[in-house]
Amino acid sequence: MILILSGPVISAQAKTRIEGFIESVEKEGGKILLDGRGYQVAEYPQGNFVAPTVVEVKTDMSAYQ
Repeated sequence: MILILSGPVISAQAKTRIEGFIESVEKEGGKILLDGRGYQVAEYPQGNFVAPTVVEVKTDMSAYQ
């Protein structure tokens, strides 16, 4: 299954949570096809953004659930 995550998020905590899910993909044996972690918008250096991210996961993985 392919999941796509992207865009501005509501808070720093939400960004950290999403980046944790992306990290869990590799740890649980999935594939990160496009990694949007660490993205920064020049006009909003303190913003909470996760660039487009495409991951391949199975339905029992944390990122899917």
